[in-house]
Amino acid sequence: MNSYEGNLPYVFISYAHLDVDRVLPIIQHLKSDGYRIWYDQGIEAGTAWAKNIAEHLGRASCIIAFISQNYISSENCMDEIEHAKNKGKNTLIIYLDNIIVPEWFEMRHNRTQAIFYTQYNTESLFYQRIFEAHILDICKEGKKENVSEKIEENFDDELDENFRLLFYDENERRNIDIEPDDNSSTLQQIVLKKMEDKAINDFFENNANEIIKAEEQEVKSLIPCTEKVMGRCMGKHFSIIDKPDTKTLIYEVYKCVDSLRNLRYFDAEPLIFDEELQADGTTKRTYYIENPQEKGNQLIILTFTGEAVLINNGLLCVDEVRLSRKPVYFKFTEDKYSNTEINTRYVFSKGYYDIDTIPDEGIIKINSSTTFKSSARLDAKTIIIDPRKKIPVLRKIEFDEEIGEYKAFVEIEANKSYFAFQVSSGENNSYESSLSNIELGRFYRNGIYGYKKNLLKAIELFEKENTAEGYYEISQIFTHNAELDDKVLAEKYLEMSANSGYLLAILDLAILYIFKKNKKNKKKEGIELINKAIGENSAVAKFLKAALIELQIEKNDDDSQCFELYYAAAAANYKPAQSRLSSIITDGKWDTQISRENAWEYFKNTKGIGEIEFCLGSSLMWNWDIGKDNEIGLLYLEKAIAKGNISAANDLYNFYLNQKDSRYLKYARCVIKLGKDAKFLNKFCDNLLDIEIHSDESDIVAKTGFEKAIELDANYAVAINNLGWMYQNARGTKQDYKKALKLFEHAAQSGCQNAYFHLGEIYEIKGDTEKALYWYTEGSNLGNEKCMKKLFEN
Repeated sequence: MNSYEGNLPYVFISYAHLDVDRVLPIIQHLKSDGYRIWYDQGIEAGTAWAKNIAEHLGRASCIIAFISQNYISSENCMDEIEHAKNKGKNTLIIYLDNIIVPEWFEMRHNRTQAIFYTQYNTESLFYQRIFEAHILDICKEGKKENVSEKIEENFDDELDENFRLLFYDENERRNIDIEPDDNSSTLQQIVLKKMEDKAINDFFENNANEIIKAEEQEVKSLIPCTEKVMGRCMGKHFSIIDKPDTKTLIYEVYKCVDSLRNLRYFDAEPLIFDEELQADGTTKRTYYIENPQEKGNQLIILTFTGEAVLINNGLLCVDEVRLSRKPVYFKFTEDKYSNTEINTRYVFSKGYYDIDTIPDEGIIKINSSTTFKSSARLDAKTIIIDPRKKIPVLRKIEFDEEIGEYKAFVEIEANKSYFAFQVSSGENNSYESSLSNIELGRFYRNGIYGYKKNLLKAIELFEKENTAEGYYEISQIFTHNAELDDKVLAEKYLEMSANSGYLLAILDLAILYIFKKNKKNKKKEGIELINKAIGENSAVAKFLKAALIELQIEKNDDDSQCFELYYAAAAANYKPAQSRLSSIITDGKWDTQISRENAWEYFKNTKGIGEIEFCLGSSLMWNWDIGKDNEIGLLYLEKAIAKGNISAANDLYNFYLNQKDSRYLKYARCVIKLGKDAKFLNKFCDNLLDIEIHSDESDIVAKTGFEKAIELDANYAVAINNLGWMYQNARGTKQDYKKALKLFEHAAQSGCQNAYFHLGEIYEIKGDTEKALYWYTEGSNLGNEKCMKKLFEN
């Protein structure tokens, strides 16, 4: 399989040679689908490797990087992706495994389009997601389109102008009639209202049970999903039920930054989905989100049905999907419009929405005598959908032989309505808005969104802002950057910010005064700062005030006052406060799931067992709307563990494991020592066996965990089977088939199907074919697939 060598646009493949067996089949699939691919198997003998790589990367139109632990460990691979980043190359990242990525890599590439290979149940879904990455389009062999006419006007420029007139230009909008057409008869209005009500009722009736609900957690965690073990959170999926002749398309809204023009804008990408026809004729569509965000993923939900579309907005949170209960019903008409005329019948009077509520949608009607092809832009922000076919209208790429360049185009049918929408920034009457000095400073400080890390530039921008928020950002630079660590300057700017009324600075300064040993003389001043923040109705301040009372840092024996402060903070969705009052932590309406009575009982019953130390330590450790302070956070998490709090031990285990710090073993032992639930301990130790940095010592710890689980439940079959597996495979102990057989027999008697397979496996190794077949047969009769496969092989 040869690499592409030529002058046309091509994809550069960056991968670790140790992953060649996994990457080559994907390359072959892309090549067979018409993509021009270059990868370093094509280097001729004797060619200087680095020079050849640099030349081909420099000429490439885009890059696909196959990320694995092998890739992260390869200096050459990391040089390739960083060089591509610095050169502004369009990049698609494909994660071959669920791996721990370095923090700097996460920061540099957190906005790079990414695909997770392990998330997809089928190869076809995986390749579908790759083919939807439009940055690759230019590298595909062109196909001739059967169209009758080509015109030179740029369709996307015309769309942008229409959206500007309709939504963004206040002077022009005054001349547009945005009120509904009341000329229709009373009967027509009644029919339209019935159609609208039916579409809305059908949607919510079909999908009422699809909302994900929060569940009680045996062992709680306050680590944000962006800092979970493995470096990133696993993808999520949810389903929508559509009636016949109805199709729901869902778009995820992304915040984007143009680093060349210092602009922010929002874009929307369709969620990939698979579908399953149900017995009642409905279709179940399952949608996948690859990067769940701690504060939720914003969604635009469009349900096309007949001659109308139901426009809704939603939010996928950590544990639920929230949908607006007041979607907009948009009825298509058969009126004919000219190229520039716009149907404003259902345009909202506000013109555009803030991103928190999702913007308006409009209809563009185009009238032409034939099907035509129009010039377009690949960077267009307008989404176009064919409402009858219920599919997006994609921008395509073709090579224009007359000018010798690739051009984008869009194909539109004549006399047909198309649905189009943009996501507005909600500012300055535009879908784009300028970045503030604060935003630019943060990007330079962290080296993200295409801005190279430059602390001096960041400080310059924050000083230029000359605001309380700017002072606070400067204090963070002197606090959290080792090269500029300066506690005196950090405190100076923190005080300047707090004195100017900036809430985060007030809270951070209060924590500094109350908890730092060298600031004991300022404890009273710190408590006054928290009281000041409570006056601003800060949920964080209410939580901190309650914590000070419960810890007796502030002398007060009124449990009811302490509880009310916690409850108010929890109802405002402050997760550390939710954790203090219940085993449920949610992004939904917490106080509708937890009654005040149950929260009060939980509060009273969990005093003195490390709950507040865990919640306070986590809030400081993981920056829950408070300045991050690992020193104080670790101190209180350790105090929680000393009082027997397993959640604190579990979070510190995950924290150090994520850092690849051997101290994770210390906290793994703590988790096992404090564990009182056999099911949790079995799952914990099962995961411990599979960590990437596992060692003989971690295997020994896992073995003690399985033994503890069996002590707690002598007939817990899964844990018994796992312990037998360790004796069988010499993990954490010497190989001992006799003990393994005894454990597997016990597990089989207790209902573990996998134990039958392991029994057959051991007897097969020992050469006892008769007993091996017996156990494989028994397991097959119970439906164990591994046993069935063994019988088929024999």
